[in-house]
Amino acid sequence: MKKHAYLRRFSSIALLWIPAIGAFQTHFLPSVHRRSFQPRTIPSLKETCLSNYRNGDEMGSLVTNMTEVIAIQPPGESGNTIATTENPIVNEEGAQLSILNEGMTSADASYGDTTSDSSSLPTSSDSTTHVLQFRAIYRDLLKASIIGLASGVAISIFKLAVDGIRHAFYSNPVLLAQSWYRALVPVIGGLLVGCLSLPGSFPPGMMDVLTDVDRESNLPVRSIRTRVQQQLQSLRKSAAAAVTLGTGCSLGPEGPCVELGMSVARSCMDLQANGNRVDRLAWNRMLLSCGAASGVAAGFNAPLSGILFAMEVIRTAFRKQENDASSMLSAPSAIAPVVVSSVLAALVTQRLVGAHVVLHLSHYTLRNLLAEIPLYAVLGTLCGFVAFEFNQFSKFSKDIFQGNRGFAFVRSFMKKAPNSLKPMMGGTVCGILGLMVPGVLFVGYDSINALLNHGAMSAPHLLMLLLTKGFATAISGGSGLVGGTFAPSLFLGAMTGASFYNVVSGIFALFASPTVPSFPLSDLPGFTMVGAASVLAALFRAPLTATMLLFELTHDYKVLLPLMVSAGIGSVVRDILEAKATAKYVQNKINA
Repeated sequence: MKKHAYLRRFSSIALLWIPAIGAFQTHFLPSVHRRSFQPRTIPSLKETCLSNYRNGDEMGSLVTNMTEVIAIQPPGESGNTIATTENPIVNEEGAQLSILNEGMTSADASYGDTTSDSSSLPTSSDSTTHVLQFRAIYRDLLKASIIGLASGVAISIFKLAVDGIRHAFYSNPVLLAQSWYRALVPVIGGLLVGCLSLPGSFPPGMMDVLTDVDRESNLPVRSIRTRVQQQLQSLRKSAAAAVTLGTGCSLGPEGPCVELGMSVARSCMDLQANGNRVDRLAWNRMLLSCGAASGVAAGFNAPLSGILFAMEVIRTAFRKQENDASSMLSAPSAIAPVVVSSVLAALVTQRLVGAHVVLHLSHYTLRNLLAEIPLYAVLGTLCGFVAFEFNQFSKFSKDIFQGNRGFAFVRSFMKKAPNSLKPMMGGTVCGILGLMVPGVLFVGYDSINALLNHGAMSAPHLLMLLLTKGFATAISGGSGLVGGTFAPSLFLGAMTGASFYNVVSGIFALFASPTVPSFPLSDLPGFTMVGAASVLAALFRAPLTATMLLFELTHDYKVLLPLMVSAGIGSVVRDILEAKATAKYVQNKINA
């Protein structure tokens, strides 16, 4: 009996360690040595158990777990195996797990019942597959956690830097009383940004980063020196963004926050790369999605919006480049890391900076939403037009500063002017407009909050804010100042929604009479929020992200239904206008 007890213990331990040994070879040994491995079995232990079974020994009960033995097959060497399953399992490094059956008949594994099917019996391959799957998931979640935590810290430091620069320039009431000083501060900001651009151009924006990552996935793994240089360039751009925003230039902080998160994600790429190009591309894209989600979550303090942004905007950009590899972003195993990184980035930012809500909404009433749906549809159409015109003027402004458009003397001057002086030109424009219309400077959340708290403004004043803010933002971005357009798009949409509310309410009041009462229109904050989300959705082609963002910023659920209608229509209108403009541009090029 002691002999049988020792044998049972030994066989049980062997059964537990067989999958662990295979997983160790797959995950921890270098890929160069792994490729030299051949599929191996353990015939001695297996034959021993089968012999015991055929002889009627009680150890025959262990045959079940030994009927299939695992062999590790590197990618591209499928011809070396004896037999494989119909649906081979692929682990996270591309190694194919093949289930070998060494010629066993059904009687060998039937436990005395010749009618039973050995495929229904539990095997060691099932446990090994689960171990490998959990290992891959935990590895992705661990890397996503690192990206979320690091992004939260980096974005918190960036926000504190912006606040510090703003306090340094705008805390002296004596100087702020002088108009020349208020106009000079954005010029100083542009000059500092130009100095930061002297070592070289800043890294590309969000969409260009996606293209660079796909290109790098086809190249050899980057060296440590290249990684360090890339992070230093990103740090220089973040410093330029902090100066731009702190001195009051008309751009937003959320775009740089997204780029910071993506920069953190790029630093984690290729740390566990293998020779399989598809796996490496999918891995890098998943990490980049985690970085983008962390940037939105920490920038707006909106983790749900960060998740939707990665799923809606980043996935769409990937699909435009390559349909096959982009499908990985919709898999649950790819969504979970994005969720983890987004939540952790938001929590870290709340801990370090504070859980501040940028938009403060007062009580308001939505009346008769079903009857107002046509009004929200018209507002969505207007917001799509505003987003299209803003995007076109931003491109026009960039072409002017590059010397590609404008009058002949303007093109000649811009081509000769140093690039380091162009941000100062954009700062000069912002300073002059800031004297004329003070609401143009900085992000513009103060004006939006005034409307959300029933702060009535006339339609001409709202339209003036709309035009001047759009002009200043386009000039700032085209001149080389560093910042994003998330927050400015919310400002443009809020002004559009409030203007639309004033016009519609005036029309209804005009046709009202003692016998025919005026139509009960919803309050101003409702139209303001719908307009803000609609322009954001149309500009970034992300209606779901815009809807969730306004919900997280205002913590209000009532406006979601009209907001989704307006945001969806605005996105469609902008796409239609963009397609027509592109077709016209191509036709003009052909005719020229």
